Amino acid sequence: MGLPADRRVSFVADLTGRAAQTVRRWFAGSDPGLPDLRSFARLCSELDISADEVIGLDRAGQTHAGTSEGPLLEVARCVHAMARELGWKGQPGGALRVPGDEMAPQLREGDLVFVDEAKGFIGNGLYAFECQGQFFIRRLEQQLGRGWRMKCDNKAYDSELDEASAAEVPGLRLLGSVRGTIAMRIF
Repeated sequence: MGLPADRRVSFVADLTGRAAQTVRRWFAGSDPGLPDLRSFARLCSELDISADEVIGLDRAGQTHAGTSEGPLLEVARCVHAMARELGWKGQPGGALRVPGDEMAPQLREGDLVFVDEAKGFIGNGLYAFECQGQFFIRRLEQQLGRGWRMKCDNKAYDSELDEASAAEVPGLRLLGSVRGTIAMRIF
């Protein structure tokens, strides 16, 4: 799944609801322990794979007839995995397409961002806004004793707005925090 080795134990512990010490035994190089059936079932469910696949009775990427998955099914599995990862700590939110290059290089025009509309300002990070029908993303940074400020990541734009100035912009509305992105590159 592309997880670094040092994050596997905590990732599986979160998936199964088991202590890291317990999960660490499952990964032990010598004399590994086996998960209890409830943990095993939960792991299979959270990873969206069959128990047969995990224990090697059914190879991943094969249909029951023994033929390879088509490209459409591979893409569907990939998108499902991304959506599950984005929703890991809550709802991923609605998908919106980045309209310009103001947040480059981190976000580029055409990228998909997932906006959690259930949360307002929850701390420093990327947030989606709407103003007079236009959608845009800015970085919000909390300044001690002075509220927050809004800015672009792209140095080509000298766009910075503090909390007091933002309150004077007619129709400016915070949509929510950006929870994740899928980079879209057209070749």
